[in-house]
Amino acid sequence: MDRRGNGPIWIEDNDEDVEELLFREIAEVVDLTDEVIVATRAAIREPFLRTRCSYIYDDGTVVKPGMTLEIQAQTAFLHPASTQAQALQQFKTEFLRAEFFRIKQIVDFGHGKEPVFRGLVYSRAKNVENKFPKKLNEVIMIANVDLTDPRPWQDQALVDLKPSMFGRIRELRVTNASYPEFKYDVAKLRGEGLNKPGYIEKHGPLVCRHDYIRYFNGPQKKASNKPHHWAIVRVDEKGADDRYRKTSESLTKEWRGGRRVGGSYVPNRYSQRSPRTGLYPGQRYTTGDLFAGAGGVSRGMTMAGAHVVFAADNWTPAVESLKANFEPATKVFHSCVTDLVHSPEIDFYVDILHLSPPCQVWSPAHTRPGRNDDANEAILFSCSPWLKKLKPRLFTIEQTFGILHERFSAHFNRLIADFTEAGYSIRWQVVNLATFGVPQPRKRLIIIGAGPGEVLPEFPKPTHSLDARRGSGGLKPFVTVRQTLSPLAETEEYVHDHNPSTLRTPKTPWNPDRLLTNTITCNGGKDNYHWDGFREFSIAEFALLQGFPLGHVFCGTKTDKKRQIGNAFPSKVVRALYEYLMDWLDECDGIRERPKGLPPIGVQVVDLEPEPILVVDEDEDDDLVEVVEPLQQQQQQQQQQGQRRVAQGLQRSSSMASGGSGGSGGSGSSWDDPMNID
Repeated sequence: MDRRGNGPIWIEDNDEDVEELLFREIAEVVDLTDEVIVATRAAIREPFLRTRCSYIYDDGTVVKPGMTLEIQAQTAFLHPASTQAQALQQFKTEFLRAEFFRIKQIVDFGHGKEPVFRGLVYSRAKNVENKFPKKLNEVIMIANVDLTDPRPWQDQALVDLKPSMFGRIRELRVTNASYPEFKYDVAKLRGEGLNKPGYIEKHGPLVCRHDYIRYFNGPQKKASNKPHHWAIVRVDEKGADDRYRKTSESLTKEWRGGRRVGGSYVPNRYSQRSPRTGLYPGQRYTTGDLFAGAGGVSRGMTMAGAHVVFAADNWTPAVESLKANFEPATKVFHSCVTDLVHSPEIDFYVDILHLSPPCQVWSPAHTRPGRNDDANEAILFSCSPWLKKLKPRLFTIEQTFGILHERFSAHFNRLIADFTEAGYSIRWQVVNLATFGVPQPRKRLIIIGAGPGEVLPEFPKPTHSLDARRGSGGLKPFVTVRQTLSPLAETEEYVHDHNPSTLRTPKTPWNPDRLLTNTITCNGGKDNYHWDGFREFSIAEFALLQGFPLGHVFCGTKTDKKRQIGNAFPSKVVRALYEYLMDWLDECDGIRERPKGLPPIGVQVVDLEPEPILVVDEDEDDDLVEVVEPLQQQQQQQQQQGQRRVAQGLQRSSSMASGGSGGSGGSGSSWDDPMNID
């Protein structure tokens, strides 16, 4: 629906303002600010508060901190509004139909003033934007966080309400256990003849397993209910009630059998851990790339130092590109994801999984129904089965921000509900990829998830500012088009696919010392031509502008290659994201240091940001030398095999025609422990 409720927005393909139109529509409910505003206000020092250990109602009911009460809609409460009706509506909107309140403190202001209850607000899962499975008596803690407020989100989540706002006392169990553990006792209720949904809803125990946190860029955005980003976080071990607490290790063991500290890929299973680093020689984190396309994500993962166990797609030109670039180190599957997830070949776990389901259905550039729309919508919901099959510690998803539009809310909320039902904590945000060094205004929705027992990462900080003259906040200035294409001018070697076509009609020249005006799409993008005005960008130039390193191979026709590039998640951004995520896992695993300078596994390309040179500590050189030397030998063998695959791929590419959609799956090399258990 559009903002006037006039039904779906259908825009002709030749409408030049389609992306801007949907951007404005989404911006009415989502804060699409490029740079996050961090705490700018000084912390407010609250005066010393007197607290009570209990409060007694007129009917003799005694309530204490730690107890949970029902919120009554008919009574008054502390909230700025001109009338109680307006206050109630504002409160219900802000806290998503809040129904329950757990008291943390009873604050006494003295001087005859009525005390207030300070605590946390809960809503039934079935009422929270359809982002959770609708389980009876499951509730969600709701928090609204101001990013300009320096207080921790846990402090900002506390709300002050008057005692007169509350009704009956309820039992609330806050737990980090997975559903259905600690829910109401069905057998006991059945024995008492009380196992009816109506009775359980009114009198049975409530269970909270998740916190839903919405982040706002300042009080004005918060007042207008326009979040900047969101998080659904499973209650952690510390936050659970004593009676309903489980250890993080037990949750991980129940879910995936455990974890291999430091990464699941170990080249030699008979090697010994380094006493200094706690790692096996050459140990790395394992990753998988679903809907891999030409391998933008796989390339970024490899450059970040991960071992890409498998990559999968269902479109022949993309699969050939994957094989040319990553086999034999990476298993490449040519299959539909909905079929591959059931394949006996998928008999392993990975540490981190990336999924990029086809996004054309939700894209601002998609203006008419397509023949594959129904299939692509179904593929979107194949993500959850893959998480349940591969059980990654972390996962990432990249999607067009168009899926946040109101007309797609049912699809997006269903996707989020699938993740929460699978037991994952998740965080999502619209990110301008120019803030990570891509020379185009490319906004994408990024989702990060963490499995049971894992800690959900924050989003990585941007590396580049949008300030043309200097970086703000210690960031680098944005990367210009000229800077991005400079490797082509500097290399003396032949570059495949660098044979640009001349424009039929010359166009207006433009200054390349800036970002592209428009996003690169599957046909190159509107007005994306070389700055001299006489020619198009070559395929090699489009690839660089989309964050691929020089030398990445694309198979198929010129149209196929443009489509592969336009659909890609830029490798440069993926590298930054996965370096951050693997550092996060290292910190969670207690890995103090990891050898640098290990060569990427697979076919080599020109790395525009090379890793630091390995410096060997003379006192402990055995640890590092045994890591590097076998890997260099392995790398030489893989590179020779990969170069043969590249040559074969280039021979095939000239005879290929365009085709199909998405894909999935595969297995690894060397020793990838299926259970990832140490």
